[in-house]
Amino acid sequence: MMKKNRYDICRMAGIFLAIFCAIMVFSTGVWAGTQRSVVLHNPDGTLTKISVQNGQQMTFPAVKNPAGYGFMGWSPEQGKTCAPEYEAGQQIYIRKNMHFYPVLYKWDKEPDLNVKHMAENVNGYSRIIFVGDSRTKILKHTLEVQGVDLEEERLGFVCKSGQGLSWFKEEGLSLLEEEINKAGNVQEREPVAIIFNLGINDLGFRKNNFLDCDKQLVSYLTYMNTLARNLSGQNCRLYYMSVNPVNSARKRKKDETQIRYFNENMKHGLDSSYFWIDTYSWLMQNGYSTHNDFFAGRDDGLHYSMRTSKRIYQYCMEVLKGL
Repeated sequence: MMKKNRYDICRMAGIFLAIFCAIMVFSTGVWAGTQRSVVLHNPDGTLTKISVQNGQQMTFPAVKNPAGYGFMGWSPEQGKTCAPEYEAGQQIYIRKNMHFYPVLYKWDKEPDLNVKHMAENVNGYSRIIFVGDSRTKILKHTLEVQGVDLEEERLGFVCKSGQGLSWFKEEGLSLLEEEINKAGNVQEREPVAIIFNLGINDLGFRKNNFLDCDKQLVSYLTYMNTLARNLSGQNCRLYYMSVNPVNSARKRKKDETQIRYFNENMKHGLDSSYFWIDTYSWLMQNGYSTHNDFFAGRDDGLHYSMRTSKRIYQYCMEVLKGL
């Protein structure tokens, strides 16, 4: 028998290695240039088929809320009602054929809370003040409709529809000072809790221009951190509530990705005087509804129902009780 020399042995080993690698490539489906199929099962029963090159990213779209439901995001699991694995605007790498299903929250299943006397059970504060925009204004109206006596429960509101940081600097701060003064002498009273919820109107599009989120963040963080030193000296405890979810398929001037980016940077950039209230994540995990009870139930993808507003309010009260 002829002996194989070292060259032949190496050549045979190389052939076997190449065959092994080819088997692994085809068995795992990893092959440069291979097209992958992504199927989105839309709420209306139609399918959206997307062809993605293997290893490339795909962005999840927003979908309009079907009647009676809120679109929360996407999941590889069919039938989920909240806590989507993927939200609108998120990207993932595609390395195999995949199917994704809409996560739909049924609005008539949302808890309808009794919020009367809820603030009275929060001890340690002489007054609780909410500062915000139209969403905060809807919260105020919701509590009033539900029979909550704002003064009796030590609640104050400083809010204006369609406004953001510029309004707060020019008008809102003086209104906030008035609300703080209602709590009494700073030396004698318990702390005043202030919950800020500004930001949504300074994100997305305005007058057909896409607002620079980084520029807005610099403005917000610079101002709010300076303000913290002044308010802390007035015996105030400061909270910042996240900018909460929207559906950009309904409200095209807003962008989910930008909101998440804003929240993440505000959370980590605010002065340590602020406590972050992450209602955004809580709502995504537990569901919410955007049919506006004060506008004949119209769904604009931005303003919350009374049920959702009350749940946000309860969440804030629980946060205040826990600190």
